[in-house]
Amino acid sequence: MDLDDLLGIKTDDPVQRLARELLREDDDLLADLVQIRRETMTQQEVADRLQISRPSVAAFERYDSDPRLSAIRRYALAIRAHVRHTVYKPEDRQDVVFEMVERTRPGADERSRHDAATPNMGAFHRTVRAQFGRPSFVALR
Repeated sequence: MDLDDLLGIKTDDPVQRLARELLREDDDLLADLVQIRRETMTQQEVADRLQISRPSVAAFERYDSDPRLSAIRRYALAIRAHVRHTVYKPEDRQDVVFEMVERTRPGADERSRHDAATPNMGAFHRTVRAQFGRPSFVALR
């Protein structure tokens, strides 16, 4: 019996699979933004650009935060990153190719829920390419 069975999650239910994928993509979005920020600036520098406190930036970056789109947009602008949104119906999606790309993440103990749920994946970032693409996170320098 695995965790899904204990929680009553039906992995063969398309709605539950979609819900899990959406949650994983939310986690990936925030993790990617935080990774770009860590590579280019401190939380204090982001706070200064946004004219907010450093603890507010830290709260935004927490794995369990649930930021609004407007907050994500402001944060992305502050760290000079581009976020692309892609919407499609699951039934229109083409075959998906998973590519494992090695990525070092500072602060491995601050892993996303997805990383915590998939042991041995902490040093890897899952890149998904489909017909409509995966949201892209590119640092603008």
